[in-house]
Amino acid sequence: MVEFEYTLIRKSRLKNLSITISSENKIVVKASKFVPEKTIKAFLKNKAEWIKKKISFNEKFLKPYIPKKFVEGENFLYQGEKYPLVLQRIGGSRVVFRDNTFFFGVFSKCKDRKRYFTLKFIEWYKIAAYRKILDRICFYESILRVSISDLRIKTLKRTWGSCSKSGVVSFSWKIIMAPLEIIDYLVVHELCHLIHHDHSIRFWGKVEMVLPDYKKRKKWLAIRENQLNL
Repeated sequence: MVEFEYTLIRKSRLKNLSITISSENKIVVKASKFVPEKTIKAFLKNKAEWIKKKISFNEKFLKPYIPKKFVEGENFLYQGEKYPLVLQRIGGSRVVFRDNTFFFGVFSKCKDRKRYFTLKFIEWYKIAAYRKILDRICFYESILRVSISDLRIKTLKRTWGSCSKSGVVSFSWKIIMAPLEIIDYLVVHELCHLIHHDHSIRFWGKVEMVLPDYKKRKKWLAIRENQLNL
């Protein structure tokens, strides 16, 4: 008997069963529409211990998400450091980072302040993330002897990055908020998928070869993932 409440999402194109647990401990199971209910129940039963550990970890260690208010003096993360926001009546509708400060022009005609600020900050973070991540990819490509075909910075909901078999690597713009050692971990993680397209022992062995302390970095990210947000 399954002891967890969960949301089931069925999609015909799915090949494998998968399970995700949000920071609010909401469980989502994805399965093909052809997978019988008893198979899903057995899958959850098999994952019971992992689910319990994940929920317990979230309750004990996960830092809370505090939405930004976009007010004068509020701090914003950039490469692991916090920098204050200064609002201006002039300067254009874009975010500018200068002298360890974020500057942003405010317009009185803005109807949805929260959405307006969020979109402009994401725009800035995406550009900053692309530049920094490309630099780190170039560094680690030579170490791993791999080469990507393209780099994309996206708004990703449930993952920090991905790597296609064609060599396209994608990253969430949010990782530019993290310290360099965390950015490096995520870059190495995806580059290693160019060698091993799974999370096998060989894959993690390759990650560890480049970053011996990757487990420490991975845990840092798991604890603070909610804070890397707007």
